[in-house]
Amino acid sequence: MIIRPDLFDSVVIGYPVLDMLRFDKLYIGRAWVPEYGDPENPEHREYLAKYSPYHIIRPGSRYPPIYLSTPVLTMIEFIQPTPLSFTLGSKSMAIPAI
Repeated sequence: MIIRPDLFDSVVIGYPVLDMLRFDKLYIGRAWVPEYGDPENPEHREYLAKYSPYHIIRPGSRYPPIYLSTPVLTMIEFIQPTPLSFTLGSKSMAIPAI
């Protein structure tokens, strides 16, 4: 959705991992390192930065409407999608907030 927004009319994202450079700091994030890579490893970090949704948002780009869904069992689950939703929903971005 961030890399090719032209492919989508709208997007629903449930339980997202959006900050690939800091996911390992949240709740059970360290358990995901074998799957995603280790952001502390420079080689892994370089690769993760290329597709981390939060880090590749292009200001001024037109993104489809997005609905982010996450459990609010703890603040940690809520924190992961919050920066992306605020960035995409800001007045500087061309995206409607749902």
